[in-house]
Amino acid sequence: MVSASDGDDDEITYSIASADDHFAINANTGQIDLVKSLDRENVEEIRLVVWATDNVNASDVDSAVLTFSIVSGNTANAFSLMSLSGELVLLGSLDRETTPSYELVIEVSDGGIDGDNVLSASATVNITVVDTTTSPPQFDNEGVYRVNVTEESTRTNIVTVSASTGNDDVITYSITTPNEYFAINANTGQIDLVKALDRESVQEVRLTVQATDNGPPAMSAMAEVLVSVVDINDHSPVLAVNKYTSVQVTTSDFVSGRPVYRAQATDADSGDNGTVRYSLSRIRVDPDAFVIDEESGVVTPRGTPVSRFYVMVIHAKDGGQPPRSTYMHLFVKVCRYPGGGWFCLL
Repeated sequence: MVSASDGDDDEITYSIASADDHFAINANTGQIDLVKSLDRENVEEIRLVVWATDNVNASDVDSAVLTFSIVSGNTANAFSLMSLSGELVLLGSLDRETTPSYELVIEVSDGGIDGDNVLSASATVNITVVDTTTSPPQFDNEGVYRVNVTEESTRTNIVTVSASTGNDDVITYSITTPNEYFAINANTGQIDLVKALDRESVQEVRLTVQATDNGPPAMSAMAEVLVSVVDINDHSPVLAVNKYTSVQVTTSDFVSGRPVYRAQATDADSGDNGTVRYSLSRIRVDPDAFVIDEESGVVTPRGTPVSRFYVMVIHAKDGGQPPRSTYMHLFVKVCRYPGGGWFCLL
């Protein structure tokens, strides 16, 4: 339902000026009814232009024919006055920024007697133009905001979205996407982190933000906020063997350089924080008897064995800053193969 008044308690008549057969308006009450079903696939939005007109009333005790006219104040001929009925009609759209109000001087005159002794009277009609929303709010950044948030971060403000209509309208912001991590200030558009993020659980959050103006009619626009959760090095590598393990090798393994063991570690972090490199230390008895591939973790003997037992430490370290690491012990027992049976050096 629409409603209008002219301040003089005159009777207002309503009509729909825009061509549309989906709606009908009650000329006396301004109630708008849907008279034809809508199909959103074909029509997403309908804008109606409603005219509200009143009548300038006058009477003459001589029962003469009265003629109405606008004497002054009709800037840019925005209005027309029906000369016989006194009906005041808006001829087109109004621009509040150009002309915020009109002061129309209306004159009514009778026909006199044979055109002589014509009598007239005048009245002033004050019209105030109320601003209406003609376009929805527009977000900056083309409606897309990208922001990085470090997991377990405790900082509050991550980004502030902003939209305007160009008419100093009041904009109200809201997050339409259900989420437990972020809240928005309805007045300023500031988005705050209200719950810490764990990248191992959530890598990215997509928020849909709505900006609504104060109309009339109220119009809205949508923006997307893409929050990427940045990993921190909060996990150490985990080796498949936590403490130690042992292997047996033959003297021929040394000669051929055949791999004797492969260390395997995983890291729950991402990027450099989750990239594991391997190294050896404290190789007893010969520090040059074994090498390890830093990427694959493959341990390979080299040269000629000089001992029946070797003990070494395998380190697994990630690429974080600072890095995190773990280690294990590897025991190697050297055997030889004389004439069909396994035989380990004493």
